[in-house]
Amino acid sequence: MPARRRRTLSRSPSQRARMWDKKMNPEVYSKYLESTRGIAMERVISYQVTHEQLIAMVKRIVEQFGTEGAKTHEYMWYAEKLWKLVQTYTSNALQNESDFLYLYYRCKGNSDIILRAIAQSLGIKISPIEDIINKLGISVGVGEVLRKIAEGIITADGTEQTLVEYTGDISRIEGYIDLSELTSGIPAPQDTVIIRVYVKIQQDGDYVLQDVGEFRGLQTDPALWIMPRMSGYGLKVTLQQVEGYYRSFPYLFVKSGS
Repeated sequence: MPARRRRTLSRSPSQRARMWDKKMNPEVYSKYLESTRGIAMERVISYQVTHEQLIAMVKRIVEQFGTEGAKTHEYMWYAEKLWKLVQTYTSNALQNESDFLYLYYRCKGNSDIILRAIAQSLGIKISPIEDIINKLGISVGVGEVLRKIAEGIITADGTEQTLVEYTGDISRIEGYIDLSELTSGIPAPQDTVIIRVYVKIQQDGDYVLQDVGEFRGLQTDPALWIMPRMSGYGLKVTLQQVEGYYRSFPYLFVKSGS
């Protein structure tokens, strides 16, 4: 029977450094690399095929949104991490991990539309933002009264048209835009709509673009949710149809806050 391995409860920094130095001995490490090189090469070759597919997929999605081209690498990292999650998790575990990864990249200022489109291309449907927040046990807006600030139906005319503009007290603004009338346009031009969100950060300043999304053809989920955003000194949401027959778009926006 082999001797029982002595258990060390704690090691000093110098002891850990010496252990690392022993593991990094060139002769020991070279033998390890030689024995695992073949297996590693097979994995590298296999992943490179997937990597090229991920790059092509991300570029295809990002190219639909001209203003996001500078963040292509950021979206590529997101896609790679999602792909690794698909290899590791299934069912509810995959959903939870994907939702939280999405939330991390969304908080970094990346486009909600692009993040969801990348996930969908990998077979993942990201949960609504309110469901993700509920999973975290964060109570948002409990006890607050929602007040309607804009409602109607707008018919596109090719220009950038304002759906809602709010310049009151600092609040959270959210709403829905119905894109049900968009069609794929075969053989006519494909209906294409651009939704932009602007915020005013300084009281006497100009509006600054905060988010933009382009929607083409028939929508699988036509009720577009404009997620809650702090209004600052002003918030404006616009719609512009740039291709196809001009369509009508119902919308509803509410505010929460004082």
